[in-house]
Amino acid sequence: MHHYPTPVTDIELFKHDDFILWVKDAENAVAAVLPIHPRGVDPQDPEYKKNYGKTTVTYATPGTRLGKLLDKANKDKRPLVAGANNPMTTQAFKEQS
Repeated sequence: MHHYPTPVTDIELFKHDDFILWVKDAENAVAAVLPIHPRGVDPQDPEYKKNYGKTTVTYATPGTRLGKLLDKANKDKRPLVAGANNPMTTQAFKEQS
């Protein structure tokens, strides 16, 4: 916890227990992801359908490929989105039914 940014580690204090914040990326390095859609929305709701089941990368281990992609996304002022079938997203939602 001492090596991660406070805004990310603080999420652990209020996130739902069935969402896994800390996941492993393709290099087996630590990353943090957050759901894009609000909890409990209908997957077919037109407002959320496009991004339902996806996550946004909030933290990536510096120096990794994902870390470099996140740095670029932050520089470009855009989110780094992991699709619904991305292994990090799958890890994050695995405890939800």
